[in-house]
Amino acid sequence: AYEQSFSDASDDTTPAGCRDVNNLVNSSGFIVKKLILFAKKLPDFVGLSQPCQIALLKGVVICTLFLRSAVHYHRDRDVWLTPKGEVPTAILKEIPGFAELYDDHLRFCRQFKLLFQDPYLVPIVQVLLLFTPDRPSVGDRTLVSNVQDRYICLLKHYLEGRTSFTEARRKLPKILLLLEDLQDLAERHGRLLLHVNPAEVDPLLLEVFDIAVKSSSAAPVATSTSTAVNIGGVDSLAGLPGAAMFSLRRMGQM
Repeated sequence: AYEQSFSDASDDTTPAGCRDVNNLVNSSGFIVKKLILFAKKLPDFVGLSQPCQIALLKGVVICTLFLRSAVHYHRDRDVWLTPKGEVPTAILKEIPGFAELYDDHLRFCRQFKLLFQDPYLVPIVQVLLLFTPDRPSVGDRTLVSNVQDRYICLLKHYLEGRTSFTEARRKLPKILLLLEDLQDLAERHGRLLLHVNPAEVDPLLLEVFDIAVKSSSAAPVATSTSTAVNIGGVDSLAGLPGAAMFSLRRMGQM
């Protein structure tokens, strides 16, 4: 399912390819589309209610953006390898708001490359990130938590089968800890969404990230106080569930 949904990297965009926060949000469109294609192939996801599906998808967008960033990272050359060529990591220092998170971003990418030399680990980790029970507006947290637990168990057995029981016991906690670092990284980047100019962002992505404008002259505001601080910088589309479902379905059909 992951290969089918994410195999085409021609439109992959890493945070390093974004010149400002508006560009970062707009570049997330391809991730939303691929996430929907991927999630629709997972029976555990399809069995959830639509509001729960939307909450999980919205919550994992920025995490996935940085996961893809790490996948494209070349540790020796300190660049991102993209279909359009190499992108030096130093470009992050030139983007307002990103410079202060530069070291943490690169640290995550380097640690990822050390731990994820087996490419088949990436799909399992993507599922773990998707089924995160403490996302905002997730209805049945126990059900989502149980699904995540099963995939943690799958990851454990996969590591045991590919390496050894001793190596699996050593590596599993490191992977889970790295995912916590990723969640924190995504949360802090999510705060940058408060500086988005809605006039320069795709309306669909304004819905996905719950960014609204009080008036034509007002600064962008979040639909709730948790928008900028929750992982992925998103919360529920309060008052717009129908619009959100329509938009997400529309992207899934693209």
